[in-house]
Amino acid sequence: MSSLRALLVAAVLGAGASVGGLPAYAQAQAVPAPAPNTVVATVNGSPILYADLNDAYQRLPEQYRQIPLEIIYSTLLEQLIRGKLMVVEGRRLGMQADPEVKKRLLAAEDLAIQLVYTQHFIDTQINDAAMQKRYAEMVAALPPQEEVRARHILVKTEAEAVKIIGELKKGADFADMARLYSTDGAAAAGGDLGYFRNDEMIEVFANAAFAMRKGETGVAPVQTEFGFHVIKVEDRRPAAPPSLEELKDGIRQELSNTALASHVGALGATAVIQRFNSDGTPLAAPAAPPPAERR
Repeated sequence: MSSLRALLVAAVLGAGASVGGLPAYAQAQAVPAPAPNTVVATVNGSPILYADLNDAYQRLPEQYRQIPLEIIYSTLLEQLIRGKLMVVEGRRLGMQADPEVKKRLLAAEDLAIQLVYTQHFIDTQINDAAMQKRYAEMVAALPPQEEVRARHILVKTEAEAVKIIGELKKGADFADMARLYSTDGAAAAGGDLGYFRNDEMIEVFANAAFAMRKGETGVAPVQTEFGFHVIKVEDRRPAAPPSLEELKDGIRQELSNTALASHVGALGATAVIQRFNSDGTPLAAPAAPPPAERR
């Protein structure tokens, strides 16, 4: 892959672009991809298909897959042609019958069967109903959480914050004071930060906000790395649990791992398995798990 990497770098530089930043090729117009069986080259009559080229592109490291295929098309094609030259010559020499080739083909076939079997098993076992059921279980097990809606006024010094608190005590409107004095992006919205959970804010700020009642304004400034905050809690409410959409990838992975482990365990329970040490002597069987306690 090191030689291919060098070729790719040269191809990108030759196109007047770089992998980082905003490359010129990012503005290239997308064109429809050729059909997978389109012949893109031949070597002594042996074809290279567009599907082969696209497969090679998909196997590239992620940073190179950010480059549109059109930009590195010629580079990849030349790499495939070089490989095909060796394949054609190797076949001419009869290397398809070489024991090492057959050994590697068998290993590749075993791996492909394992991967396809695993994916097929997961696809047949993990459905929407199973994921919805697991999601409901997870939500039910979550501890109740609360979120608050707060406003704040951020200033540089404690003295400024104390002065603002004094004005608020005299009846000044918090939102108006935020628009007038606050130095952060929420100032235009009257300091409104919206609803947030305890773990979504800097700890000292969150602790102060969650210690206050609805409608209460802090009696002392809260200092963070950004400055001094005057806080007002507008509302408190139970926090909604994360949605299924947010958790679905993790749920699918969990269910897949559990189902596959159980299935492979069942296959192993009915198979004849012999284990040996590196010197060929029998390996002691794994210790059986302790029996489950009766209830």
